Amino acid sequence: MLGLAGCGSLFHSSAPAVTVYRLSMEPKSAGAPIAADLAVLLPRVRRGLDNDRIAALYPDRRLDYFAAARWAGPLDEMLQDLTLQAFRGAYALRNVDTDASAFASGYWLENRRGRVPGRVPDARAGADEAPTVHVHLVGRIGGAGDRRLLGEVDAETRQPLRATG
Repeated sequence: MLGLAGCGSLFHSSAPAVTVYRLSMEPKSAGAPIAADLAVLLPRVRRGLDNDRIAALYPDRRLDYFAAARWAGPLDEMLQDLTLQAFRGAYALRNVDTDASAFASGYWLENRRGRVPGRVPDARAGADEAPTVHVHLVGRIGGAGDRRLLGEVDAETRQPLRATG
């Protein structure tokens, strides 16, 4: 034990502290109840975004990653959770869950493509606002039993990037 005391602190790191971010949305009021169950499948995200690092899209269209920043979890799981929040809040469905739920669902939502790059303001233009995150989901809703396509969903939003609290 005494030999370790002279080596300095084993718990000191010169690496910058990592800031963790999550995706969330304000709850919206649901309309009239709908007697339907929806299973939200795990989305497929583009290569380079399929991890917990936050991609940064620069004004010159260059893609990089924010230093010392990461998502609270894998991006595909965060997008699935965000989709669950959106459907639970905006629609009064009987049940909205993942396809891993033990309960059968009559309808599925397949997020075919998900993108969440952070957009870095152009410093040359004098923009000093915080980076924004751009969420874009493209999905299909279909019947679970007959696998018939019922419609498509194309949703996107831009929000300032904020750390979890």
